[in-house]
Amino acid sequence: MTGERVKPEAMIPETASRKEIESRVDELLTRGVVEVADKEHLRARLLEEGTVLRVKLGIDPTGSRLHVGRGSTLLKLKEFQDLGHQIVIIIGDGTAQVGDSSDKTGARKGLTPKQIADNIKDYMQQFARILDVSKLELVHNADWLENISLDTLLRLASCQTMQEAVGRKNFSDRISRGDSVSFAEAFYPLLQAYDSVMINADVELGGTDQTYNLTKGRDVQEAYGMPPQDYMTTQLLIGPDGEKMSTSIGNCIWIDDTPEIKYVQLMKIADSLIPTYLECATRLPMDFVGRSIQELHDGTADIVALKKVLAHEVVRLYDGNEAADNAATYFQSTVQRMETPESVLRSKLEPGDISIKALVSLLVEKNLARSKADVRRLIEQHGFYVDGIPIDPKTAHIKLAENGSFVIRLGKRSLNMLAIEAE
Repeated sequence: MTGERVKPEAMIPETASRKEIESRVDELLTRGVVEVADKEHLRARLLEEGTVLRVKLGIDPTGSRLHVGRGSTLLKLKEFQDLGHQIVIIIGDGTAQVGDSSDKTGARKGLTPKQIADNIKDYMQQFARILDVSKLELVHNADWLENISLDTLLRLASCQTMQEAVGRKNFSDRISRGDSVSFAEAFYPLLQAYDSVMINADVELGGTDQTYNLTKGRDVQEAYGMPPQDYMTTQLLIGPDGEKMSTSIGNCIWIDDTPEIKYVQLMKIADSLIPTYLECATRLPMDFVGRSIQELHDGTADIVALKKVLAHEVVRLYDGNEAADNAATYFQSTVQRMETPESVLRSKLEPGDISIKALVSLLVEKNLARSKADVRRLIEQHGFYVDGIPIDPKTAHIKLAENGSFVIRLGKRSLNMLAIEAE
């Protein structure tokens, strides 16, 4: 069991007044937060001078990259860290072998040890974009789960009834369809909860899809004679496709994407998502966020300008101010003015009539499109641009003159471009 309480250095000035500290704590408890259990208890502990809380976040390594939805939770952890509390991130290399089906309509396939090892190797670099990793406690739950005793299994099993397990909506829906639900899936929340015992957690963070698992953490701690952890659920970010941002689905804005790609992706989000992104994915002052949301509600907001502020701030958080400035300039020239960047990918072909079919194959070969079908769909939707002009879907060839060139862009606001030059 881990859990030594060593006070990390706080990032708030020693001269900060009680009122300033209370303001920081109140924002921590409300910004992007859906539920806190127990809010008044946690607030009191956060305001206790000298108290060091152990704040837990568990991450099952279902992929090698973290998205800005996960990043919004890291920002919340940073608020705790800046107040001098101990952040404990649990890499779920044990629980990932089971798979968390909390937000899934079917069973999640467990990961192999090799998949897990490959996925976690770059996590610390990604954490470091937000957190002070020198003060971070990083543990792996396979260290205790792989050698769990029968006595422990039975004690954990007593913390969940069959009615609770099968009463969860996604499980009950599957059962009603005649789909199977394994005991391993039903046991997952108890394994996650046991992590809270092993690290002596005071607080656990998670998205709203994790509420049941977080409450089980409290139950299991009490079964072990420990004070139950407080927990905090945060809003889930929606991806550019309108679905919950998910590593498994891949509809993500990745925090290790280039600044330019992040900026463009953020400019593409639905207008209705701006309030959630401003509150959860940035640390712009809440009075600015509140005014912006009111202007959106009133219909007086400059949507494009507001998205530019949002995109710049998110990129700044992960990549720095200079990178954010450069990404904004890149967006204005490459997307808004349809200019071709010097760094565009280039291919040389023999001059003459180049068939659309050949260009479609080349775009897939260069990894600028996922499939030929995707490119053909763009052509039908007038989203295949040649030198800034969408081609007619009936076009069969593009003329490449001697010593000539043209630039293909897949989508009006896309960075997927290929310059075709005559050999």
